[in-house]
Amino acid sequence: MESYQDYTEPKQSNTLGLVGFILSFTCCLSPLALLLCIIAVLKPPRGLAIAGLLISGLITAGLFQGYMKLDKIAEENKLGGIGNAMEYTIDGLMMTNALQQYIIGKGELPAGIDDLSAESDAKTDPWGNAYRLGSRGFRTSVN
Repeated sequence: MESYQDYTEPKQSNTLGLVGFILSFTCCLSPLALLLCIIAVLKPPRGLAIAGLLISGLITAGLFQGYMKLDKIAEENKLGGIGNAMEYTIDGLMMTNALQQYIIGKGELPAGIDDLSAESDAKTDPWGNAYRLGSRGFRTSVN
């Protein structure tokens, strides 16, 4: 007959902590890993959850700091921050689309930017400078 003294409890595992620890090494999923590790710290065993919390916390802080530096560089280079840089890109796409439609419809290049059917807001950059059409595509004139 077996005695109960030989019985051992199965080891506990913290799957959420393990997943958070693994995800903490991926740069783009580090904020998600941080959230998972915060939740996993509440359940024992906590070792991997604490390690994942530290790693993902450092990487997420680095990502945030990098984003802030990128926004500062965009601001210093008169891009007006990330938002204006995105607007600048969208305007360029709208103007390119209008140019393609003009060429398909008329079979020739327009004489100027005013011949295109793009919205008037798209004909100026985010800083109010008018785009001009040249042999190398759209340009902006900076005073």
